[in-house]
Amino acid sequence: MRIFAWIAGIGVALYGLLTLLLYLFQARLIFLPTSMIEATPDVMGLAYEPVRLTAADGVKLSGWFVPADGATLT
Repeated sequence: MRIFAWIAGIGVALYGLLTLLLYLFQARLIFLPTSMIEATPDVMGLAYEPVRLTAADGVKLSGWFVPADGATLT
């Protein structure tokens, strides 16, 4: 019976520690995507072209095409 109390106590302590860590680091664990563009490749001095695609399921995607300098196959 004593060993059961120890195992239960350790389990409760680990659960409490996990809960505390999740609470303390919740801002880093939750990602809230935003549609605002904070910077473009232009900021880094890169030439780019905006690209818009529609996937097979109808989802619209947008991004940038950044050509590589001196590339022959792109």
